[in-house]
Amino acid sequence: MPTIEDYRELREKCTLMMEGYDSDGKKGLQVIGPNNNSIFLPAGGESFISVGQYGRYWTGTQHEEYLYAAYKFEFFYMYADYAHDWGLRGDEYNIRPVVNKNVK
Repeated sequence: MPTIEDYRELREKCTLMMEGYDSDGKKGLQVIGPNNNSIFLPAGGESFISVGQYGRYWTGTQHEEYLYAAYKFEFFYMYADYAHDWGLRGDEYNIRPVVNKNVK
């Protein structure tokens, strides 16, 4: 799972395009890195609610004070806005697994 620092890096070092669409025409966030590599985060909604309107993605970073909470990255397609915040770990957000190249 990406950490909250990974998502902060996306916000600070990458170009985020809200008008992104995947090959099937689904809405989402196109993330283009400084090396021109890109990923697409679908606007998956939450528990199949508001699919296409926003995306919420869990991080692997637990909240420091609240053991029942973890940090998330979210974007709102309608408002062209993105943020990171925390949510209850029982909430049904999307995940975007990443490969840790430092693990052997």
